[in-house]
Amino acid sequence: MASLIIFPVWMFHWAVTVGNLPEATLVLPDTASRHRWEFSQAVVDVLILPAAIFVFGGQLAFVVNIIAGFIRGKKTIA
Repeated sequence: MASLIIFPVWMFHWAVTVGNLPEATLVLPDTASRHRWEFSQAVVDVLILPAAIFVFGGQLAFVVNIIAGFIRGKKTIA
């Protein structure tokens, strides 16, 4: 049950912190390093952050569905 919350929150946190590293904090000795850094930033922006939001939304929908099932109760066959 903890993975329903921990994994999406970790993914979102990682995407936000790694995706928003300021360039001034990095030591990029050559242009190849700079291109790798820019590519990793693009991957985080395009793939990881939306995936984290999607996974978290799916987990949230799952929990809401479980709670709604408990509230509705057992279905009777008529």
